Parts: sequence; C-alpha cells; structure tokens
Amino acid sequence: MNSVSKEAKGEVCRKEWLSQRRKGYTLVPKTKVLFREQNGTQWMRNAHSFRVPSFVEVSGVLVGIADVRYISSADFTFTETVAKYSADGGDTWKTKVIIENSRVNTNFSRVVDPTVAVKGNNIFVLVGRYNTSSKYWTWQHYGEDWDILMYKGTVIKEEKDGNVTASITFEAPQNLKFLLATVPSPGGHPPSQFLGGVGNTAVTPDGAIVFSVQVKNTWNQVVGKLLYSTDDGKTWHFSAGETPVGSTESSVVWWKDKLLVNARTDEHIGCRRVFETSDLGNTLKESISTLSRVIGNSPLRNQPGSSGSAISITVEGMDVMLISQPKNTKGRFSRDRLQLWLTDGTRVFMIGQISQGDDNSPYSSLLYTSDGKLYCLYEQNIEEVFTIYLARLVDEMKMIKWVVLLWKAQDTLLVGDCLSSAGGTGPCRGIPTGGLAGLLSGPAVGHVWPDVYKCVYASVSGAVANKDGVVLGGTGKDRVVWPVSEQGQDQRYYFANTHFTIVATVQFGVVPQRDTPLIGFVNGEKNANKTLMLSIKNKKWFLTYGRIRSEGSPVPSNLEGSHQIALTLQDGLVTAYVDGKLAVGAINVRKFGRVGFLNIRHFFVGTPVSIRTSSHTTVTVHNALLYNRRLSEGELQLVFTNREVIRAANPTTPPPTPFESSAGGDEQSHDRAGSTFGVPFLSGGSMYCEGDALERVYILFIITLCALALFMLVLVFQKQWDGDSTII
Repeated sequence: MNSVSKEAKGEVCRKEWLSQRRKGYTLVPKTKVLFREQNGTQWMRNAHSFRVPSFVEVSGVLVGIADVRYISSADFTFTETVAKYSADGGDTWKTKVIIENSRVNTNFSRVVDPTVAVKGNNIFVLVGRYNTSSKYWTWQHYGEDWDILMYKGTVIKEEKDGNVTASITFEAPQNLKFLLATVPSPGGHPPSQFLGGVGNTAVTPDGAIVFSVQVKNTWNQVVGKLLYSTDDGKTWHFSAGETPVGSTESSVVWWKDKLLVNARTDEHIGCRRVFETSDLGNTLKESISTLSRVIGNSPLRNQPGSSGSAISITVEGMDVMLISQPKNTKGRFSRDRLQLWLTDGTRVFMIGQISQGDDNSPYSSLLYTSDGKLYCLYEQNIEEVFTIYLARLVDEMKMIKWVVLLWKAQDTLLVGDCLSSAGGTGPCRGIPTGGLAGLLSGPAVGHVWPDVYKCVYASVSGAVANKDGVVLGGTGKDRVVWPVSEQGQDQRYYFANTHFTIVATVQFGVVPQRDTPLIGFVNGEKNANKTLMLSIKNKKWFLTYGRIRSEGSPVPSNLEGSHQIALTLQDGLVTAYVDGKLAVGAINVRKFGRVGFLNIRHFFVGTPVSIRTSSHTTVTVHNALLYNRRLSEGELQLVFTNREVIRAANPTTPPPTPFESSAGGDEQSHDRAGSTFGVPFLSGGSMYCEGDALERVYILFIITLCALALFMLVLVFQKQWDGDSTII
C-alpha cells in the first residue's frame, strides 16, 4: 500500500488548470483508469492526457481507443492504451486499459499511437512499444528501444436480464519487428522503425485488412506504406510501394475499386496529399485529379499538418467521403478549429466546424455507424493537457444529405439520357458530368456568381447580371474571376495545375473588331504572374502566354447566337476549342518545358486583371463549366450541341440552417451547428493536486486581507460618524 501512496503522491501538479478557470472553462470530473502495478496491486489513477483517438464499431459495440498518458502529454512519457466502449448505443460506457506498457521505467515506458482496424467481431490494434528512451521516435536514429506489436481482440455483445453488455478480450500480441527487414530502403536509406498511421484503416471487398503505417529510415525521414493481411491477421506483409518522404500520419479508405491513402504533410508541402493504389500499395500514385493537395494545413499553407480522419459512406445512394482536419489559424502545433469536409471525389464541400470556438483540436476519428449515425471523436488541447471529446454530428448529417441530393439533382438534369463520361459515341440529350467540378449558371448575386454545386463561387466585376448569366460591357474592367490558388488555404481546384477543361457559353453583341480577350487563366511563376488567354484579333483566334503567341483558325464572319469557347490542359499543353472544334493548336505553358505543376491563381472570362484593354464588345456569358480532366473533342462537341441543358437545378428543399455554403476563396470558419457540442469522453488533467491546495490557501489569504481592510474602513467611518477624530 505504501508503494501505491508514493506513486499517487508523485502525480504531477497541473498548474495549467488555473489559467483554464480564468478563461471560463468549467472543470469536469477527470477520467481515472484502473492502473495495475507490477506486483498486481490495482488503483484508480489520474491521467494527465488522452491522445490519438480512434472510434470504431464492432458488432454493434461502440469502441473508442486512445493513448492514456499519465505523467505528461509528451509522446515519450509513461503511456498505455485505453478503451472506452458501449453496448447500448452510448447510454452507458465501460473504461479499461487494454494494452499495458512494459513497466521497465516509471517515467518513459510506453505503448503509443494505437491504430485500429475492425473485421467482423475482431478488433486489431497496432502499437509501438518503447521501454527506456526519453526521445521522440523520429529522434531515435536506429530504433534500438523500439518494438511494434499487433494485438487481436474479440468483442462479444451479450444481453442478459434485459441488460446489454460487451466484453473485449485480447490474444497474446504478435511482434512485427521482423517485418522491418522486408522494407528495402525507405527514402533511399536503411529502415529503422515503423509505427501505425494513427488514422482510419480499411477492409477490402475481398477481405484484406489494411493499415497505413509510417516507416522511418536512419536519416530520420518518414515515408508511408501499407501493412496488410489476407488471412484475418495470421500473417502480415508490407506493400512494395511507398509515398514520398514527408508523407506521415495517414488514413486509408476503400474508394471506388481502389485504396486511397490520405496523408499528413508538414511545412515543406503545407497540405494533405492523397495517393491511390489498386494493388494493395505495391504501386502508389498521387491523386492529383481529385483530392490531393486540396486541404491546406493553415491559412498560408506553411505550417505543420495534423493527423486527420477519412471515411467513405453511402448517402442517398451516392458514395461520398468525409474528411476531418483542423484549420490551424494559430499556426505551428496549435491546430485549432476542427472542420468536416464532404466530397464525391470531384466536388469538395466544407460542411462546417466540429470543435467549439477556437479550441485546439488536432487529432480526430470519424465513425458512421450501421444505424446511420455520424460521430467524431477528437482531441481538445488546452495548454498541453489533452481531453478527448465525442460529438454526434446530427446537424452535419442533415447538411450532408442536402448537399448530396443537390449534387444528384444537378447531375441528373445535365446528363439527360447521356452517359456521365459520354464521348460522342451516339446522339443523346445531355452533357458529360464525369469530372465536372464546378458550374456557374443563372444570375449573379451582387458581385458573386454562385457555383450550382455550392463549392467554389466566382467573383464578378464591371458586369451586369441578368437571368441568363452576366453581361460584360467591354470596358476593360469587366470580368468573371473563378479562383484556384486564390481560394486560399483550401484549394478545391488544385487539379487545374496539371489538367482541366474549362468551357464558357457566350454570346457576342457584335463581331469583335479589335483585340478582344475572352477566356484564360493567370499563372504564378515565382514573383511574377503570366496570363494565358484566348482572344480574337484581326478576325482570327489567338492563344497567348506571356511572349508566346499562337495563331489559330479564322473567326466565322457570322457570330450570331451562342457559342462555346474552351481551353484544355494536359501534359503542360494548352489547346483552345470553339464550338467543340479545334481553334488553336497546343502551346507549352511549363517553364522551359519542365515537368511540374502550374500555380494557377484564377480562371477568368472577359478581360484579365493584368491587361488594360477596351474591346467595346458586349459579351453575355451564359455559363461556365470546369472539369478535372481533359475532355475529348467528341465530348466538347456534345457539350456544345446540348448547351441548352446547362442550367441550375432547383433544390427541392432549402439548406438546413444555420449552415451557409462554404463556397468562395475567403473561407469562413463555421462553429458547430445547433446546440449539441462534443462532450468529454476521456478527460485529461487532475481535479485536485498540491497546486490547487496552494491556490485555495492563497485565495483564502487574500479574502482575509480584504475582509480585514473592509473592517478597518467600517471602523474608521464609525469613529468619524461619532465625532471622534482620533483614529486607533
């Protein structure tokens, strides 16, 4: 008993709770866990912090798993793995330590970074184990104090006497350290360690269990790989492929016949990168055409990243993906304002903020249950004390359904009886919607032209709105600007830097007689901008990029009615089409022909910002479409032939309040909708400690002094009132 008292007395005093009270935070009962000493003695121990949450459902049982860090929130301190689970949908919970550390050192022994997979009624937990080292894992060059363990558990749900209960039992762990020898040279150097990716895992349709892992080499560089089992966890194997150096904590998602690896990067990239594989990671390529590099780490995309969560679900018959990521407006490792994103692989919509206010909320785990409930288990960090919160996202789920129904209605209207990726293979009434990321149609509202998919709005200047679009007067100041990198932190059109098709339906007031810019983009090269544009000059079509100018076919003498102008980009070559036919051959927009990404700031229709010209030609822009791929000439002809179907669908219901669209370049940060915020799930910190006692003594002393001073003042006034000027 004396050893227990000594251990309990050694609990670190949490001075940070003093500042929490001053900020208005309410102290809630802190989570204690049943701690087992080496000699078998058990006692309820306070935890300093809970970190790295995973939230899963196993045979109807909700299970939250996390690090329990007893002494400090630092990654290298005394840590174990805790589970909190419920068999009755969250009405009652049971908490227990499921993986203990080695107890070799009372300060530094630890099991860390639980990464969790579920198949059937089995739960798999991958943890790294360290015994004595007092360094972060990336500071241990050769991993001399490292082990990696895979635990397989069985979850049993039972009902007895009307009560539903659950139990979790684990088998002896598998030590997977030997697998390191099967990794050739991550990042070009010998491997030294690997840990779980601490994000979501996946089970493929043919039953393979897939983890994302982080592999470190002896140069302390980290790459991502996949670890998988095709025999229900009996044996494990590494994928042959790997992500580039710097792609670390990841989630892996089964998505449309392939696996997506959604990875964290830090300052050198500044955004999440997404990789895809159809062969269990033996080949991994970046998904530039869809989600990679869309979500930024911070407003300027120059701060450290964070582990996020990515899951795929089916809503109203449509497969969509949900992604959680902090906005990190404070910078560095604050990682505040946890946000929820929705995507169908082409469009990307910001649903809103999950965490409350400007709380630091770095790591998170999303779960969509078998009965259609959406949850997020996430961290709250206040002065390096971490509590894990659980939020059921009811209002967010309503918004997700509304957006999905809107997208489906819009696609149905546009595609008609054509295929979504029709290539002119036969007559039909509709346009291709495969890869259609944005559509401007209908009247502009003030200086904003809404995207019918509610994702990225365009700005309008010097133009007049009408029911059919916007009218550009040819003054040299009228234009439509559709942002790309100018969206800021989160760039939903990042794909445009490698390939795109942009199409605008226009109608001329008169045939242009002078140099008339029509459509193009502005590309940033180091400290300068270069403009690419399609224009009419001397009755011919021209493509211009900086000093490069390419002459095309003659402009028809009769330009009555509506026409379509289009640009495509692929492999660094931009080509112009008019009415579905080639107008100007390709010009190379890569600097000195090098392979790489452009840095497109925005698309424009009308006069580019950087050029002052007055064409005196009125142009009505009826609509503009942006695809995340290069359309074939047959598809462009189909878009032109069926251009009358290009319009906005009427939503059947208004959007749920208080949400508004997340569109536009100047992203708003939405607080949690409704009145239901996350509730403490595993609460860090210590309710009572020596510091609290000292604070109470100090406060009592101050109160006593104030009371004594007040008593003296009363005594003075009483003496004066009695006419006695003598003050004792």
